[in-house]
Amino acid sequence: MADDGESSSTKGELGVEALQELTNAFDLSPEQQDTASLLRRLLGKAVADRYLDFCRLAAGAFALNVSRPMAAHALRELDSTLRHALAVPMEAKVPDQPENAEKIVEARKLLKALGCFDDGAIQRATDGLKPRLNHRAQIRKIVARLGLDPEGDIADRWTSLCDSFGKAHQRSFHRSLEVDDEFRSQYQRPFDTVIRAVAAALEGRYTAFMRRVEEIAAMPNRAEAVAAFAGEIPGALPLQWHFFKGLTTGDWLPHLAKECLLGEPLAGPEEERGDGFRYRQWPAGNYLQRMAESSDRATRGLVAQALRDVAASKHPDIHHDGIEILAALPPEESAPLADMAVAWLGPETRFGLLRAPEKLLKKLAEANQHAAALSVARALLQIWKENGEIASLYGRHMYEHHLPSIMQALTKACGEGALRLATELLRQAAVVSGKIEYDHHSLRPVADDERANYDVYNALTSAVRRSAEMLIADDPARMRDVIGILTGDPAKIFVRLALHVLARDPSAAPDLAEAYLLDPELIEQTWAQEEYAALARAWYPSLSPEQQRAILAVVDAMPDKRRAAWRERFQQNHGSPPTAENERAYEVLTIRDALWKWRSVLPPERQEAINRIAGEYGDPDAWRQQFFPPEESPLGAAEFATRSVPEVVAFLKTWRPPTGERQLHTVTALAQELRTAVGNDPRKYASSADQLAGARPIYARRLLEGLHSAASNRRDFDWRNVLKLVEFTFGQRDQAIDPATLAEGNDKNWAWACMTACELLAAGLRQGAKGIGCEHGPQVRSLVFSALELARKHPELEDFEIGVSEDDLRVIAEHGYEGRLLRAIS
Repeated sequence: MADDGESSSTKGELGVEALQELTNAFDLSPEQQDTASLLRRLLGKAVADRYLDFCRLAAGAFALNVSRPMAAHALRELDSTLRHALAVPMEAKVPDQPENAEKIVEARKLLKALGCFDDGAIQRATDGLKPRLNHRAQIRKIVARLGLDPEGDIADRWTSLCDSFGKAHQRSFHRSLEVDDEFRSQYQRPFDTVIRAVAAALEGRYTAFMRRVEEIAAMPNRAEAVAAFAGEIPGALPLQWHFFKGLTTGDWLPHLAKECLLGEPLAGPEEERGDGFRYRQWPAGNYLQRMAESSDRATRGLVAQALRDVAASKHPDIHHDGIEILAALPPEESAPLADMAVAWLGPETRFGLLRAPEKLLKKLAEANQHAAALSVARALLQIWKENGEIASLYGRHMYEHHLPSIMQALTKACGEGALRLATELLRQAAVVSGKIEYDHHSLRPVADDERANYDVYNALTSAVRRSAEMLIADDPARMRDVIGILTGDPAKIFVRLALHVLARDPSAAPDLAEAYLLDPELIEQTWAQEEYAALARAWYPSLSPEQQRAILAVVDAMPDKRRAAWRERFQQNHGSPPTAENERAYEVLTIRDALWKWRSVLPPERQEAINRIAGEYGDPDAWRQQFFPPEESPLGAAEFATRSVPEVVAFLKTWRPPTGERQLHTVTALAQELRTAVGNDPRKYASSADQLAGARPIYARRLLEGLHSAASNRRDFDWRNVLKLVEFTFGQRDQAIDPATLAEGNDKNWAWACMTACELLAAGLRQGAKGIGCEHGPQVRSLVFSALELARKHPELEDFEIGVSEDDLRVIAEHGYEGRLLRAIS
C-alpha cells in the first residue's frame, strides 16, 4: 500500500508538472498578445487575465475533460467584466433618480409588512426593481460612445454573442463537450474581434475614464467616492495613478483602507514594458508618502497602519515606497516601524535606489533614535559572499561611495554603537574576502585611503578608523572604550587600527600607549611597523628614560634572537655560511629596519648611527627606489635644523620645482620635510609661525600638522604667533588661487589647511592650563566663532568643524576657556 501511495503521489506531481509545461508552452498569436497588452494598460490586470484565460481555454491549452462549459463560462465572465468596466464612463448605465429610489424603498416596506419573505428574498426583489438596461441596449450605448457604429458589425457580433453563448454549455450529453473548431468559429474568433475593436477604440476615448476618476476624486462624501472608485474604475495603472495623485487630504485613508485599496498591487513585479523597464505598480504609495508628511498626527497614524497591513508583502514596490514613507514620517513615529525597513532591505533590493533608507537612518540618527538607526544601518550595509567575492545591496563601488557619510552620521549620533557596527562589518568582510589571514601584513598604512573608494574591505577599514577618530576627537576620555572595541576582535588588522587611533592622542590613555610601545611582540614585528612607528613618534618622548631604554634593549636583542633562523635561510639561499661581513650587515640592517620609521624621536646618537647605516646600505625601501625613485626635498633635514625660520620661510616662498620628465625634488617632499622639522623642534617654528602667512597652503598645513602632533604629545610652545597663522589661514578659505601658479603637489585651495587649523586649535584647548594660555582669550574666542562660521559656509569642512554647545560658547565668551574641551570632529 505504501508503494501504491507513493506511486499515486508521484503521478499527481507529474500531472501538475505536465499541465504547467502545457500552459507555459501555449503561445498567444501576435494579435492576441497585443490585445492582452492593450487590455492590461487600459483596463488593468483583472480584465487582461480573464482574456488570457479564455484564450488558453479556447485553444485547448488545458487538458480538461469538459472544456466547452469552462470556455463558455470564461467567455461570459469576460463579457460581464468588460461591460461593467465600461458602463459608467461610456454612459451606458441607467442614472440613479430620486423618484425611483423612493418607489423601491416603499416596495421594500410593503414586502416586509406581508411577513412572507425573509431579508434575502426582499433584497433580491428590490434589486430586481432597479431600472437597468438590457445587454443589447447597453452594448450599443458603449459601442456608440467608443465612436463605433451602434448598428455596425462590432455591435452586432457582440450582442449576438451575448444572446447565444449563455447557452453554449447546455449541450446534449451524447455530444462531445470538448472545445472544437465549431466553438472557436462561433464564439472565440468573433469575440476576439470584438475585444480587439473595443480595446482599440477605447484607447482613443480614454479621457472618459480619466474624467470619471477626477469626478470621483472631487466628491465630498469620501465613503461614496471610494465605493464608486472601487466599483467603477478598473485596475489599470494609469487610472489608479491619476486617482491617487488627485487625493490631497488624509480623510480618504479610512475609506481606502476599508475597500482594501491601499494594499499590495494586483500586478506582479515580473510584469514589464516591452523595453524591459518595469512600471511602478503601487499608486497608493505616492499618496501615503504625501500623507506621511502631514502635520496631522491622526493622519500619520493611519499611514503607519497602512504600512503594517502590507509589511509581509514581497512586492518590490511595497519595499521601495514603504521605506520612502517611513523616511517621510517624523523619526519618533518611524522608529517603532524600523523593523519593516530592515525586513524590506534584502538581496532582492540591491542595485535599486537606496537614497530612502539612507535618508531614514540619518533622520533616525539625528533624532537620537539610536537603536532604530543602527538596525536600519546594519540592514542597509549588510554584506555577504557571492561568487567568492563581497556582495552588498549597492551597485559597483556605490557601497564605498556612500559609506563615509553614513558612518559619519551614525557616529555623531550613536557613538560607540556605530563603531561596533563598523567593526562587525569589517570582520565579516575580512572573512568573506579571505584577507583576515594576510592583509595585516600589507605595507600600506591603515591611514591610507587610496583604495577605500574601490574596495568594500578597504572602505570598511577606513570607516572603522574614521569612526574611532571621531569618537576620541569628540571626547578623549572615550579612548579606552574605543581601543577596547577595536581590540575585542583578535584579528591583527584591529591591532593596527588600535595603534593608529591611540597615536592620535596618546595622552588620553598614557598607560595604554606605554603598554603598546613596551610590548616586545609589537617592537619586533613587521606587520604593524607603520602604526607602531606613529605611536612611537607621538609618545616615545613622553616615556621615562628607563622605558625608552627597555624598548631599545628589545631592538638591540633582535639580531641575536633571530640569528639562527637567518643563518639557516642564508645557507639555503647561497649554499655557504655567512661571512663576518654578512653577519655585520645582518645585525645593523635588522636594527635599522626596526627603528627607521620613528628614528626622528630617538636620541641624537641613535639617529646618527641609523643615518650612518642608511648611508652605507641605503634605507629599507632601497630596492623599491631603484624602480620608483622617491621624491626628494630640495632642503634636507640638516638644513632645516641649522637654518633660521626666516631663511626657511624665504626658501619656501620662492622655490619652484624644476621642469623635466623626472622631478625628484617636489613640493610634497619639501612640505613633508618641513613637518618633520617642526615635530623635532616645535618651539623654534611656533615662535615664527606667522611668517608662513603668504606661503603656499600646503606649507602652512604641514607646519600646523607638526604643531598639532606636538600639542597632542603635551609639548609646550608659544601660541601667540601660531594663533596669528590660524587666523590668517581661516581668512584665506574663500580666496581663490590661480591654478596656473600651482606646481604639482600643491594644495588647490585652503580647505585642508583650515581643517588642520581647527584640529590644532582643539588640541591646544584640550590641554587646559598647559595648552593655550588664558592671555590669548579674546583671540581664541574670535577664532572659535570663525571656525564655526566656516563650517556653516563650507560643507567640506563639516567633518572637521569645531562643534561646541551653547553652554560652551557662553563659558568661552564670559569666563574664558581654560579647561574647556572643544570637539574636533574628523
